Amino acid sequence: PLVLNLWASWCGPCRREMPVLATAQQKHADIQFVFLNQGETLAEVQTFLAAEHISLGNVLLDESSAASTSLDVRAFPSTLFFDAQGRLQELHLGELTQAGLEHKLRRLR
Repeated sequence: PLVLNLWASWCGPCRREMPVLATAQQKHADIQFVFLNQGETLAEVQTFLAAEHISLGNVLLDESSAASTSLDVRAFPSTLFFDAQGRLQELHLGELTQAGLEHKLRRLR
């Protein structure tokens, strides 16, 4: 399974949910988490993560926001949940809570 989170550091809800996602990434080694930043530079992303003391694996940059266009995502944060066969199971628009994320991860397995 894969969780793909589209986010930006200027997005308040993205900033609030990032610790929830970071904890889930550490807790659920059987699920891949990818954090695809939209429209920002490496320096902006590194500055944000360092200032917030957030450690993430699989942070990717999409400076042109091509993924948002391709996936027709118009709001941040947006989190896509793919099953083990690569099929999109759910698109969640907006901030995820810890309880909400855990519920989605249980259903994803």
